[in-house]
Amino acid sequence: MGLDTSPGRSAEGYWFDSHCHLDPSECLDAALFAMENSVRAMVVVGTDATSCESVIEVAQRISHSIPGVVALSSVGVHPHEAADSQKGDLALLEGVIASRPEGLVGLGECGLDYYYEFSPREIQIKSFFAQIELAKRYDLTLVIHTRDAWDDAFAVLDEAGWPERVVFHCFVGGIDEARRVLDHGSYISISGIVTFKNSAELKKVAAFVPSERLLIETDSPYLTPVPNRGKPNTPGYVSLVGAEVAKLRNCDISHLQGVIWTNTLRAFNAEYAANTPS
Repeated sequence: MGLDTSPGRSAEGYWFDSHCHLDPSECLDAALFAMENSVRAMVVVGTDATSCESVIEVAQRISHSIPGVVALSSVGVHPHEAADSQKGDLALLEGVIASRPEGLVGLGECGLDYYYEFSPREIQIKSFFAQIELAKRYDLTLVIHTRDAWDDAFAVLDEAGWPERVVFHCFVGGIDEARRVLDHGSYISISGIVTFKNSAELKKVAAFVPSERLLIETDSPYLTPVPNRGKPNTPGYVSLVGAEVAKLRNCDISHLQGVIWTNTLRAFNAEYAANTPS
């Protein structure tokens, strides 16, 4: 994976992007730019069944091509794609997962989106149920997208049974929703939205989440943080997210880097990947 596995090393000094989407043609450039910005690890995430093999290959290409950078992968069917006969094909998704590809650590992003509602709600819920079961069957971390659907998302998880490891990516809830997530021992991932002027509630959440349950992400190429709004997002910009979160939590950046690094490896059951970059 390109990481130093020596014992006793510290991860301070490096960021870990827990959620990004990368174009295969630009992934190596993005990883090199990430290195220049002290970002030395990332989870590359898929959103539909037809592209999941490509997502895994992108992560493997980064890890094998750029010494000192590790890229893990997570694949799933986004609620936007749940009704598509090909992109939402869970049998195809499971076929890829069942082969146990190198670096695959997550199932998702999946979940519910009632803001856009590109797929009917009943189909979103059915797909979400099925992917929760896949996460448990293959012992993968469940990566959840939820927007304007908190009550139904929690209801589905309660009925299906929460997997051992759950990440609520690009968290956009308030303190009440954060408490419900934390009550189940799950992780909250803060995106570049936290740098926006109109994100007062998310800023409160970023300061509230216990250190051991906090992750950060870019969700690139979306949600580019301030001051780079208007540009495509990229994993290197997770350093800007981290700097804002450190300010909100009144802690040193180097301390937060170590916390985020450790948490992300633990959240994705990826301690095997190492504790620090070489």
